[in-house]
Amino acid sequence: MATVLAALAVLTSATAAQAGGGILTGAYLGLITGIEGNGSLGFKGGNMRFQLGNQGRITIFKFSKIRVACTDGRVYRTSGHASPDVRVFRHNGARKFKFTLHSRNGALLKGLGFFRGTDHARGFLKVKGRIPTSGGEKTCTSFRQLWSAQHSR
Repeated sequence: MATVLAALAVLTSATAAQAGGGILTGAYLGLITGIEGNGSLGFKGGNMRFQLGNQGRITIFKFSKIRVACTDGRVYRTSGHASPDVRVFRHNGARKFKFTLHSRNGALLKGLGFFRGTDHARGFLKVKGRIPTSGGEKTCTSFRQLWSAQHSR
């Protein structure tokens, strides 16, 4: 009887750690892998992370060290975070999330993610507008940044 209860407890805890559609909840950590379709500005680098809550909601989305091209003709680095509070949804059999947010200073942050399997996601990130950079607050764009993240165990 104790063995059955122990097995049931393990099964219940494993089930609770997944959001709808079998996606693992928790933190996803990854890298910004480059700028889509822009070979001359194909900077690589930068980090990103997001948090998937138990209700299948993206609660935190952070990025750091991404390069942005600004209106003064120079390239700087920027970091940021958002609390999109959007739900993962199914579209044509794929699990996705999507958000568009505006900051207090007028910057636009767009994010799109596709879950691949139960513990991996890929997507796009774009920041545009008046943003804080390593050279001060400037009007810049990140273009469409590609990212890839793995569930951290």
